Order: sequence, then structure tokens, then C-alpha cells
Amino acid sequence: MYDSRGKWIKAYTIGNVFYTLAWGLYFTASRIYVKEVLGGTFTDIALLTSLEFLPALLSTFWGYLGDVLGRRKIILLGFLSVPAFMMIGFTGIPWVLILAFIASLASTIAWPSVVAAVVSDIEEVGSRKYSIYAMGGSIGWGLGSISMGFLFSMGGMKLVSIMTALFMALAFTLFYIMYPEAYGQSFKREHGISVFKNIVRNKIIIAFLLAVIISYFGLEFSYNILSIKLYNELGRNEVFYGIFFGGITAFLGALFRPVAGRIVDTLGETRSFIVTLMSYTLLLYGLALAKGWVMALLWIIPIYPLYDTAAITATSKALPPELRATAIGTYGTAVSIAGSLVVIAGPIADSLGVNKATMFSAVLQLAALVIVGLYYLRTRRLKEK
Repeated sequence: MYDSRGKWIKAYTIGNVFYTLAWGLYFTASRIYVKEVLGGTFTDIALLTSLEFLPALLSTFWGYLGDVLGRRKIILLGFLSVPAFMMIGFTGIPWVLILAFIASLASTIAWPSVVAAVVSDIEEVGSRKYSIYAMGGSIGWGLGSISMGFLFSMGGMKLVSIMTALFMALAFTLFYIMYPEAYGQSFKREHGISVFKNIVRNKIIIAFLLAVIISYFGLEFSYNILSIKLYNELGRNEVFYGIFFGGITAFLGALFRPVAGRIVDTLGETRSFIVTLMSYTLLLYGLALAKGWVMALLWIIPIYPLYDTAAITATSKALPPELRATAIGTYGTAVSIAGSLVVIAGPIADSLGVNKATMFSAVLQLAALVIVGLYYLRTRRLKEK
């Protein structure tokens, strides 16, 4: 393990660059590969998305395993994603779906333990450390999205898969070697079980996670189908598509990450989350109606950094530092439920069309906004008492 006066966070940020670069390559290319190369449908894309999110249904358990058995040990399982990613470009449907599930399962098991180190002292240092770590993620996603077009044009999905596997291997190597000693130890099983029961019984936290599920489902629902619309609006050019799909958006997100951290520390995580839901409602309506370069410009508006920082901060504070992996896993479970529901988005989009389906996603943001608003009022009343 490594623990030199907090310098590990720099290595972790680089590791997150590699991790999200790999996911950026895979995600940006896989939708085109399934729909345009393999001749799949929106239903196939929705099924792919659901299978990617399905392993995270047990994220609370994966995080709990890290807290009990040792977080650094659990990170080793992330290496199993490497061969799965490498083989995706050499297969077709249904093997693409199966391999995507395996890759997602391996990385999902490791993810709560990785992030737990970053947020273990969030009460003392605020969201600053997580913002730095997440900035690396935004940069990596941008690099992956931009380079996908060039790699895809040179070697198709095969070359993209090989590079995805390489960067994923580099990421987990850094996460494992540089894991800070202070946050890698295991804790008593009885304590973890007790707190896990408290999460289930805590109606306020459950209400917040319900809002996350509804909102995230709407975002995944819309952005998966809008990705194909963006591809067509940009003239079906893989390079332009990669640049706008995740490249420019991610780099703007990286610049906005420190600002997002300060906003959350100033406004509070709940009010910040409310702001993002209002923003996404308006943005989704705009994306449904926009065409051409107007859509491309709307696409790059960086709302997600604030959304992510607010949600992670709120969930992390729900449990004590020694159970941060369990807390992060609980958020991952909520996100997974949302992503798994995307399987119904394909038939809806095939039936209604992209624009009407996107407007439905905007309505879901409003529904989540109502729940978070009630959650916020409830927590304020409890604090006043």
C-alpha cells in the first residue's frame, strides 16, 4: 500500500483518467458498433445498457465486502474486466452483450472500494478531494471519446477493444498499488450488518435514492437514444461524433469539476442536486427539439459534474468513514436499478421516436425533483428539531 501525505490522490486521479478513458472508448464505440455495424436496433442498445448496469444492483454488497474483507483486496477483481473488454470487438450479438456484462461485473465489484478511499474524510475536507479525482475521470472520458473516432477508423471495433483493455489494466494497476494504507483495512462484520439494516430503514435516504433512480433512468434513457440522433445530426462522421459525444463535454466537465465541488460545499448537496434536476429538465426538452449544430452545442453543457458530486456527497455522508465503500455501493445500486430499467427504453423509442421519448425523460426529471424537494423539507425539519 501507499500512503505518503495524501500524494496518492494524484496517482488515483491518473488512474481515473485511464479508467474513464477505457470506458469512454468502449461506450462511444459500442453504440455505433451494435447499431450501425452489427445491424442492431434501439432495443439492442437498451439491452446492452441494462446489462452494463445490472451488476451494480449488488453494489451495496460489493462495497460491504470491501469494508469487511479489505478494500484493496477487492480491487484485484477489477482486472477480470480486461480480457472481457478485449474480446468485444472480435464478436457479434449476442456475445457483445455477454462480454459487456462480464466486464461491467468485474469493474463494478471493485468500484465502491476505489471511490471509498477518495471520500473517506469528506466531512473534514469537503468535496475538494473527490472533485480532483473526478476531474481525472472527465479528462479520461474526453480523451476516450475523441480518440475513439480515430481508432475506429483505423482498426474498427477490434482496435478500440484492445486499447480499452490496455487502459483498464493500467487503471486497476494504479488503484491497487497506490491504495492508501489508512483506508484499505477491513472492519468488523457485525458493524457493517447493523449499518446496512439502518440504511434500509432510513426513509429519508431511501427517498433520496428513489429520486436518483428516477432521474438517472431518465438520463440514461434519453442519452442512449440521443447518441444516435447526435451521430446522424453530425453527418454520421465518427470523428465529429466522438469529439462532441464525450470529448468537448468531458473537457468542459473537467474544468467545471472544482467549481461543482465548491457549489456543493456552499449550497449543500441536496440543494445542488435540485439545481441539476431543474437544469436537466430544460436541457432535455432542448435536445429533443434541436437539430444540427444547435443540438451539438446543447449536448456539451456540463451539468453532470454537479449532479455527480452532489449525489456522491449526499450518499457518502449517510454512513461513517469506515463504511464508505458500503455507502458508495448503495449509490451504485440505485444507479444500477436505473440503468437496468433502460431495457424498456428501446421499445418506447422505437415506437414513439427519439424526440417524444426524450421529452418523457424530461418529465422524469420533474418527478425526481418533487421527491428531492420533499426529502429536503423533511431533512430541514429534522435539523430544526
